[in-house]
Amino acid sequence: MSATTDGATTTTTPPAASTTPPTTVPGSPSPSWHDALPEGLKHDKTLREFKDPATLGQSYIELKKWQSGAIRVPGADAKPEEWAPVFEKLGKPKTPEGYHTDAIKGFPGADSPERAGLYRKAHDLNLTTAQVEGLIPWAFEREQAVKAQRAEAFLQEHDKLADEWGKAVYDRRVQLVQRLVGQYATDEERKYLDDTGYTNDPKLFVWLSRIAERTAEHRIIDPMTTESTGSPEQIQQKIADLTKQIDEENKKAGETPRLMELVAARNEEYKKLYPSR
Repeated sequence: MSATTDGATTTTTPPAASTTPPTTVPGSPSPSWHDALPEGLKHDKTLREFKDPATLGQSYIELKKWQSGAIRVPGADAKPEEWAPVFEKLGKPKTPEGYHTDAIKGFPGADSPERAGLYRKAHDLNLTTAQVEGLIPWAFEREQAVKAQRAEAFLQEHDKLADEWGKAVYDRRVQLVQRLVGQYATDEERKYLDDTGYTNDPKLFVWLSRIAERTAEHRIIDPMTTESTGSPEQIQQKIADLTKQIDEENKKAGETPRLMELVAARNEEYKKLYPSR
């Protein structure tokens, strides 16, 4: 464009078009990435929590990671096979043999029926390995403590019986009960008495001692000594004393009435100690 001033010509260039975007009108909201979303998502409150698409994407990745390790609880009417993967994720082994309690002192061996049965029951109840390894030692140790307390109480009751009956009578009745059990109980029954601790149960012992005395009187079991003759140890001492007297009497010439009397007395003592011979 040209203009003439005082006879001189001046040329001016029109301003170039601006490439700068128009600024936001003061007071209007800033544009958001949510504005590009479909109408149904544009104003979703959950999506509004994410300041940009990158934050949303990272959150989705974390969600997928969590879902891969999450446990989906089946419904109330779910079948056992639907629950199986849930319990396995929680720590239940695939088979009962997956449990391990080898470190428990005194616990039945790995091949024992008791341990196998316990593991099967734990597996049926969907117990995890951690639960079994924590619960079984506690229960076993508690059982052992109860047995020890019961055994101590039994011994105290036996001491009372020995005081009440007298040591000689008590010892004789112990021998009679042992003979009764040995003669009539099977190996399995004797093992049960030993394993349960009932072998020393004072109430059972008193009851069996009455039976043993009656059966001994009728020669149903080999009888021991009676109260008037003393314990087996006392009988053995009598036999030793009589043997000594017999040896001394033998030194005299011929068979004397005294010698025959001593021999007969010793034979009677042998019968008391070994009635079945």
